[in-house]
Amino acid sequence: MRCSPTRRYVSAFGYTQAKSLVFSEYGEPKSPKMTIELGTEKPAAVGGNEGVVEVVSVGADVKSFKPGDRAIMKHTAFGTWRTHAIAKDEHLLKIPDEFADISPLSAATISVNPCTAYRILKDFADLQPGDYFIQNGANSGINVVRDRPNIEELREELMGLGADIVVTEEECRRKSTHFLIKQLGEGAHIVTYGAMSKQPLSLSASALIFQDIHAHGFWVSRWSDKYPEEKAAMVEEIFRYIQKGEFKEVPFEKTVWNSNTKEEQLLNAVGNSGQAYGGRNRFLFLRSRC
Repeated sequence: MRCSPTRRYVSAFGYTQAKSLVFSEYGEPKSPKMTIELGTEKPAAVGGNEGVVEVVSVGADVKSFKPGDRAIMKHTAFGTWRTHAIAKDEHLLKIPDEFADISPLSAATISVNPCTAYRILKDFADLQPGDYFIQNGANSGINVVRDRPNIEELREELMGLGADIVVTEEECRRKSTHFLIKQLGEGAHIVTYGAMSKQPLSLSASALIFQDIHAHGFWVSRWSDKYPEEKAAMVEEIFRYIQKGEFKEVPFEKTVWNSNTKEEQLLNAVGNSGQAYGGRNRFLFLRSRC
C-alpha cells in the first residue's frame, strides 16, 4: 500500500491536490510511500468501501446535488480512503437535510454493519417483540465472542449496546457455530455474513433433518448493489433510529486526516484496523475552507 495523489483539478475552491491510500498488491499493507506523482508505478486501487462525503462543487447539468450536500456511496468499491474524488451523481446516495444532525462518523459507517444487522433481522424470520437472536463475532459492531485478554471490558461494552447474554467460545467448550445451532428452535434460521475464522461452516445432518434448520449466506454489498432504492429507504430508517437514540454507535478510534497529518499516522491507523480484537479505526478528513 502507498499514499498517492489521484488527480489535480481546478474548481470553485481553487487548485486542489487529492491524496489517497492505495493498494498495488494483495495482502497486508507494507512498504507504503507518500508521493506527489500523478498515478502509480503499478496498477493500484484506492482502499475503503465506506465513507461520507461533502459535495464541494457540481457540474452545470447536475440537478440532484448542490455544494454542501452530504452523501454516502451507493455501490461498493468506490475507494473512500482519499481526500477528494470526482464522481457521477448516480454513484452517490444523498443524505436528506432532515438528517443534518447525524454525525459524520455515524453516516460514514452506516452502509455495512448497521445495514447488515438490519437486513438479517428483517429478511430471514418474522421476529416479534420478545423473540431472541444469538450471534457470534458479536463485537463487529453489527453473543458468542472469541476469548481475549480484555473479555470483561468487551462483555460490558456489548451489554451496554443491548446484549442480554455474552459468552466466549471457551465457556461454550465447543465451536461457536455448533453452540449456536444447539440453541435454535425448530425451523430456525442460521445466517452467515462473515468468514472471520476462514473455516468451513459445519452443519450436522440432524440439525438439517430433525431441527429443520435453514442455512443462508448474506453479503450486504451484493444486496445493496441489487436493490439501491431499498438501500436508500433502509438507510433513512436507520438514521431515524439514531435520531431517536434507539441505535447506539460502537466505540471507535478516530484518525484525523488534514494537510498536517503525517503519512506514518495514516499507515499506523490502517495497520491497527487489521489487528485481532480491535480494528475500529475511522479516517476523518478535515477540508480547509477558502
